This record gives sequence, structure tokens and C-alpha cells, in this order.
Amino acid sequence: MYPSNLNVRGANTVREAKRKKIAMRWRLRIRFQTIYNDTYYPSDRTNGGVQVTSLTNDSQITIVKGFTTTVVNNIVVRTESGPNGLRVIPDRNELYATDAYGIVHIIDLFSLEIVANISIGGIMCADEIGYDPTTSAVVVSNGDDTTPFVAIINSTTQTVLGKILFPGATSLEQPTVNSADGKFYIAIDSNPTYPGGDIAILDLSNPSNYSIAHIIPLVDCIPGGVAFGSVTNQLFVSCSGSQFSTFGFEASYIIEVPTGDIKANISGVSGVDQVAYSPVTNYFYATTYQDETSSGSPSPYLFVIAANGTIVQKIVTDNITAHSVAVEAGTGTLAVPVKEKGVLVFDLTTGTSSTNASSTATGSATASSTSGVQNLVGNVVAVLGAASLAARMLL
Repeated sequence: MYPSNLNVRGANTVREAKRKKIAMRWRLRIRFQTIYNDTYYPSDRTNGGVQVTSLTNDSQITIVKGFTTTVVNNIVVRTESGPNGLRVIPDRNELYATDAYGIVHIIDLFSLEIVANISIGGIMCADEIGYDPTTSAVVVSNGDDTTPFVAIINSTTQTVLGKILFPGATSLEQPTVNSADGKFYIAIDSNPTYPGGDIAILDLSNPSNYSIAHIIPLVDCIPGGVAFGSVTNQLFVSCSGSQFSTFGFEASYIIEVPTGDIKANISGVSGVDQVAYSPVTNYFYATTYQDETSSGSPSPYLFVIAANGTIVQKIVTDNITAHSVAVEAGTGTLAVPVKEKGVLVFDLTTGTSSTNASSTATGSATASSTSGVQNLVGNVVAVLGAASLAARMLL
């Protein structure tokens, strides 16, 4: 059994090569988040667990503990700490949450306890998660091992079926399934062949020989998040904060798959990691938390982007906590954490704010003055204007 307590130490292992980059790039507390059944689940690395917050009455329910926290020089090391990526498996009422040492914890959404642990065989922290409900396949990325890889898990048997290695890749990012062809697509930061990154299409049709079916090269992107929208075989690809420092411009793309033809060039949207799509609004949502510009003054936003690549709206966030954005597909609820305000929760279907918020936080979580998010719940205090987005600020 791998440790699930505080782990403070130095290292001279393979992890050391990653640490300098991590210390510069990652000072985040809430890394990923998801919404299911009007319940908000952020991965809270400060408190070492998955927060569980009801969006019906804006009250914190609990925090699911049992994750590893590694601290070096008073900094939480992302590659050796959890929780990280999150994915709900609706038909099983389970939440998959990644952790250090290549561990995937399975949380029962009724008991709100970890009921199983799956090792995908990595040294570093497991990262982002994709899920295909038609095949019960779960794809988990581990982009920080010496040789990055994805693991394929059967969510019914909770067993690892195989891996696909990505030699030479600097890291792996968000995986997602394309309902049109049933294949998983995953963003690759960069590699010697494609320094601007690429999208790998995975072939999982043969359990004895999982492989990369096709590579879509990207132009000067270094991708982060990917998401399919309403248009068949069109993929939204966000570009990371390294795009500007490496190539000198900022843009994200909507591409045709598998050809890679650029259908929309979305100028100014960069510094993005995870992205989301809402079928309720038919919009993509991207947080430019690592925005870098020639002015030297980052201007991070939550961007609302139409299926044709038009920027519909942008809302000021920050470069500290606004790392990811969560959208519940069926309800049109969206959440993004903002350091100075808490977690902004948007009702994408109405222009009026909720009035059923509680005034105090409950639950077992603790927060320090340096945690980035003081509490996860609180009063309704504002409505952000424009485009009928009603915002509840969870302080």
C-alpha cells in the first residue's frame, strides 16, 4: 500500500529532474474539478482530498481524504501529490481521482469514501482522465514519468488492461473520447518530431495490442486541453502558456479530425490547460490561467467560445487558481475558482442569481491564509454581467 500521509523529503531519483520545472510552473491548490448531480467536486491539494460541496444549498458536505501530499522546501510537489484529475463514472456512481505514485482512487458517491485503489504502474502522479461510457474504458495519463504513458482501465472490473508509451514526449495532457468514431484523443505537449505538439488518436480495438492509430501534428501550439463539441469531428485544442514564450504568439484552434485542418484560429486564447464544452449552450469554456503576453502583465480570463471559434464573452479571473473549468453537461452549471473571490459558479441557463446560499462553511476541511481558496462555500454576493451568465460566488 502506498503512503497517504504527509511526505516531506529531498530526492535524488527520477523525480528530481521534474521538480525544478514544477516549482516554477505550479503553485496551484485546486487543480481539477468536476460537477455531477448538482454537486461540486474540486481536487483540493492544500487539504489533501476531494472536496464535496452541494450546489443546491451551497453547503460543504465533506472532504474525501486518503491522498498523498509531498512537500519540498514548503512547496507542495505536484508530481508527487494528490488529488489531481477527476472523472465521474455515472453508471457506477463512482468518482475516479488520480494520486501520487500512479494511483487511481475510486470514490463511492453514496458513501463518499475511497472503496478501491488501482495502480497504473507509474512513479509520478497520475494526471488527467478520459471515459467512454459505451465501452467502459477509462484512459488515465501520466505525463511526468521519464517515459510518459497512458493506462487503459476497465471501469467494470476495475483492472488495468494495458498501456501505451509515448517516448520523447515532454508531457501528456487531456484525453477525451470522440463519440463519432469511438476513439480517444489525447494532447501531447511536444516531442522532437513535433515541437509544437500533436494530438494522438488511440486504437483500443485490440486489447492485446493497444497502440497509437494516428498522429495529428499541431502548428506552434504545445497543447493543453481538448474537447469535442456539437460539430462532428471538430476538436477544440487549447494551447499552453509555453506557446508565447516558445513561438511568440497566442492562439488556440478548432481542427478537423483526423486531417488536422484548422477550421478556426482563436487569437489571444492561450495559457490554457483543461477545457470544457456545454451541450446546453453549445459553447466551449477555457481558462487562460497561464496567460503570457508581450506586455509582461498577464490578463487571465474565462473565455466563452462558440462552435465556430468566435469569442462570445470573457470574464476576468486570475493566474493562481483559475486553472480548470468544470461544466455539468445536463444542467448547464459551470464552476471556476478565483483566488480573491472563491469559486464562481455560473448557471448557464438563466440570467438571475441563486438566492439559496448558506452563509457559513461546514465540513472537515481546513484552509490557511496561503491556501489560495479560503473557503469553498458562502453567500451569493454578485452577478457577473453579459451574455445572461448568472454567477454565484462561493466564498
